[in-house]
Amino acid sequence: METMIQPRYVARVERGDRWWVAHVPEVRVHTQARRLDQIEDMVRDAIGLLLEMPADSFDVEIKIELPDDLEEAVAPARAARSRAEAVMDEANELTRASILRLLDRGLPVRDIGRLLGLSFQRVSQVARTAGVSSH
Repeated sequence: METMIQPRYVARVERGDRWWVAHVPEVRVHTQARRLDQIEDMVRDAIGLLLEMPADSFDVEIKIELPDDLEEAVAPARAARSRAEAVMDEANELTRASILRLLDRGLPVRDIGRLLGLSFQRVSQVARTAGVSSH
């Protein structure tokens, strides 16, 4: 069976006085919403109505365009959150590896939990996910 590629539209979104305003140049659609979490649905509805097609028959990419001062306000937080996520991923992988190694050496899950600052239930869960017996 051949996979159909859906049309894709890019909505450029800016903050107005009290609303977020979206413009889709490819189809000359404009719409607005009070909150960002509402904007994709509004864009889909507007495109669907204009083109007379179901709102789930095309893809929508939302590109939020902030003024420089607002971008400067959010950029450091985004960067820090991204770094924190990478560190958490590394910590999770190292924790998993430590648990498996300690289990392989025969340590009880309660001791492993104590050593790593985890509950014994979490140690058992990690072991189970890795397909290793924790008993």
